[in-house]
Amino acid sequence: MLSKYSQGSRYKRDRTNIKIYDEEIAKARFSPETLASVPMVHDIQPGLNQARRKLTPVLPASTTFDIPVSYERTATGFPCVFGLLPDRKKSTYQQLFQELKDVAVSMNRIWKSDRIISDFETSLIPAIFAEFPQTLHKGCYFHHIQSIYRRIQNLGLATVYSEDEEIRTCCRKLMALAFLPLDKVESSFYNLRGIVNSRVKELLHQLFLYHDDYWMNKVPLEMWNVHGIQHRTNNSCEGFHNRLNRRMEQARANIWSFIRCIVNEETRYQHSYNQINTGAQPRLQSNGPVLQQYARDIAQQLDECTNFRASNGWFDRFRTRYNIQFRPICGEARAVDPSTVDDWKGRLHSIIEHYDPCNIFNMDETSLFYKLMPDRSLVIDRNDFRGGKRSKDRYTVMLCSNMLGSEKLKPVVIGKYAKPRCFKNIDMKKLPVQWFSNRTAWMNSKIFTEWLQDLDVSMRKQRRHVLMFLDNAPVHPQDIQLENIKLKFFPPNTTAVIQPMDQGIIRAFKAHYRRYLVKHTIANATVAMTADDINVTALDAVYWIDAA
Repeated sequence: MLSKYSQGSRYKRDRTNIKIYDEEIAKARFSPETLASVPMVHDIQPGLNQARRKLTPVLPASTTFDIPVSYERTATGFPCVFGLLPDRKKSTYQQLFQELKDVAVSMNRIWKSDRIISDFETSLIPAIFAEFPQTLHKGCYFHHIQSIYRRIQNLGLATVYSEDEEIRTCCRKLMALAFLPLDKVESSFYNLRGIVNSRVKELLHQLFLYHDDYWMNKVPLEMWNVHGIQHRTNNSCEGFHNRLNRRMEQARANIWSFIRCIVNEETRYQHSYNQINTGAQPRLQSNGPVLQQYARDIAQQLDECTNFRASNGWFDRFRTRYNIQFRPICGEARAVDPSTVDDWKGRLHSIIEHYDPCNIFNMDETSLFYKLMPDRSLVIDRNDFRGGKRSKDRYTVMLCSNMLGSEKLKPVVIGKYAKPRCFKNIDMKKLPVQWFSNRTAWMNSKIFTEWLQDLDVSMRKQRRHVLMFLDNAPVHPQDIQLENIKLKFFPPNTTAVIQPMDQGIIRAFKAHYRRYLVKHTIANATVAMTADDINVTALDAVYWIDAA
């Protein structure tokens, strides 16, 4: 059973009550005669505690107790079950499932799940199979790779994994077995173990034994195989558990505090659910100054003579009390019409059904501030760190890859100059990128048409017919005459959701580029007095773009 409040949390709560009482007395503006008759806070504290105890049931002395009516159910009966279990034994899980089945029968329903996603707890797997033999039981893919990586750490291979590309690739292939068709997993594992060289085989010998013993024999293959499955993890449930722990605000809350917390959670979710169903407008973005001014307005409405200032200190305490966090506003996904996206997804299969995955391509452009360093730095204590002007030198980079990721076309880089000084005596055709130029360093229809026609010639020589997905930007003409490339444009204003390159590929590319830029800065830090003394040329950027 959950224990009582900790001494520290009780002290904090009591101090809060005292502060509120003193603030209310100050606001009342009593006359000296009236104030003399108002009891001190320590005089009424026992009475307040007694009233609180009357409202809160007595803590149970055993695991069998009656729950008062006011604590029996949530506001509207949201379909969610919390099980407070004494242990993680198979019999305990089976008893929980039987209780839930009995509840379903009392509601004239049959509890029969089509699919259950869980972690790979050894006692939970046989319990689910015993109680739900017809249900598809899948393991969480995140927990699967987490277990493999923890084994890598336990074997002392964490440093080798991070520094040795060959070891890291082999381990990632091991983690990626779950994506293969079920009938190819076993043969692929033994093939992987057989084709690695002797050095890798020796270093990963214990890891291969662990994977063979546990994942290939003890855990059913179909449980951790996620081939063709859309929902592969239970991260949403794990995220809810994390939020619930923060909402409890106590390390050792008692049973009544726990019930009050889940009642409040149900109310919040029901509120959000009703807003979505009624088509409520998206919430406005809020920041510190907006909330502080809003608090001042409320205080002014309650008391015109108030001296409440909504200071930064008050705002910090307000954020801590209600678990409010600042998050960056990014992307354009909120402006996308869901019905347009659903319609596109419904038509997508018929669009690509006649093309091999290796012949389905996607391209997108992005701007790259190729000299821009991180805008934060570590400083000692409170020393100020002043920077100069941030670099605005920019290239436009176009990335193009096929559906499998097995064929990445040469990146297209657009700069302002046809041949920068650092390209002197260099054959432009031998660069790892395709270099174009114009006055603004942006993509235009002339460059795009030239690149696309060259690609069409290349595909014609290879006798390949490819499908190219792209957005409908004005610089992408739709009337280009091509023989071996078919262009398919995304619906307007939907690329934030359905453009593959925008789903993390471009972000990963920029992160890798930034890593090369930082390495270059570190390598030259010993001879440079300031960051401005470190030179980054267009040629450096070109090779980093190719490597990223």
